[in-house]
Amino acid sequence: MDPVIIQLLVVGGFLLTALGIIWAGPWLTSTFSRISARLSRGAAGVVASGRIRRHPSATFRSVSGLVLAVFIVTVFAGSASSVLERDDPIDGPNVFPVSMVYAYVPESSRESELATVTADLETIPGVTAAMVAMVDPRNYGTWFLPRDDAPFVNAQVVDNRPWVRITEFDYMWGEPDEERAGQSGVNTLPAVVPTALLVATDGRDGVIDEVRTRLERSGATTSFGRTRPDDRDITTRAFVNSLATLAYIGIAITILIAGISLTVSTAAGMLERKRVFGLLRMMGMPNHVINRIVAFEAVTPLVAVLALTIGLGFLISWFMVEGLSTNRSLHAPDTLYYVAVFGSLGLAVLSVLAVTGLIRRNTEIGHTRFE
Repeated sequence: MDPVIIQLLVVGGFLLTALGIIWAGPWLTSTFSRISARLSRGAAGVVASGRIRRHPSATFRSVSGLVLAVFIVTVFAGSASSVLERDDPIDGPNVFPVSMVYAYVPESSRESELATVTADLETIPGVTAAMVAMVDPRNYGTWFLPRDDAPFVNAQVVDNRPWVRITEFDYMWGEPDEERAGQSGVNTLPAVVPTALLVATDGRDGVIDEVRTRLERSGATTSFGRTRPDDRDITTRAFVNSLATLAYIGIAITILIAGISLTVSTAAGMLERKRVFGLLRMMGMPNHVINRIVAFEAVTPLVAVLALTIGLGFLISWFMVEGLSTNRSLHAPDTLYYVAVFGSLGLAVLSVLAVTGLIRRNTEIGHTRFE
């Protein structure tokens, strides 16, 4: 199937699931309230369950923002967990070996100075070759290497011409390409200048670290020594971390607004029924029982939908990972995800606590009036 169609289906499934949660929320809230009414042994559960059954849509609407925020953050956290795993490139023809270290040098570098650096690097046990890549200033994407150094950079050449021409981007960021195995060499170089030092190693971590140290101490480079896995990993993580920061900021704002909305809705529902609550207090119902009724009404839709929302969020993120990637898998979300989820629950609790004082003041006997 066309990858674009797959991407559209995945995004469409995400949007439909979000709408489905909003649509099914009132029904789930009503169903959960019926179960709670059967299991409840106190007045608070019975009274709150009865009102929820009569007004499931209004009850769920007060927490729908928090539920949707938790769903979005779950999808994001699950998908990001797969991206943040190490993205090691594959070794093969026509790409730099994953064990090769490279670092850029200034254009003003002299070949005699760089020859001293390469000679020093070749004395490291585990280093198989050190070479200087040349570049045409008119085309920085094309590098030139001596023919004898071609095997060390996985360049496949079919003739004996003295110079090999490679494409920087393909060899650093590309995937192994068997079709380009028959490229030809170059007889004469254009006006080239040094651009990078390439050091082929046996891949041991200690050898690669020593090469990086020598490159840093040489003072001949303008960048730190790195490998293809380093480049891929750093780039991927930097990109995802930038998106994560923006996403979590947006989600935090959404959760805050949803928490305020829940507080306002809870307070409005209480004020709407303050006469009923006042009569209950006149009949002898303690104030803490009324607080439980309000808390039950606020928490029930969260309990009814939240577990399903989190499960659907991880399911959608799994579909996105499987549908948009062939070499990634889902992992446990990072700490910020748990902060977001428990922050949502904390806001729900705070919204209820914020209303308890309002309940006490507005249900006193002196405030209960009859027309």
